[in-house]
Amino acid sequence: MSAVYVLRYSLCCGTELVSCYDSMYGVTKRLQMMELHDNFDEDESLHIEKMEVISDEDAAKRYNNIRKHYEERNSK
Repeated sequence: MSAVYVLRYSLCCGTELVSCYDSMYGVTKRLQMMELHDNFDEDESLHIEKMEVISDEDAAKRYNNIRKHYEERNSK
């Protein structure tokens, strides 16, 4: 499984902008662009997360496993 870096930029008005990058390098370049534009205010926030990318096949396996779990639990 691969990972992505998610950058959440929360504006003062409650709006949230989300960008995904395949490396931390991309995130740091985006932060450097913000610094050049000088457009980050004190009532705004940034949040960086590293998240797992799951294939459709893995998602289906997980779904089938949990469905089986509930079927077995409810049959007792």
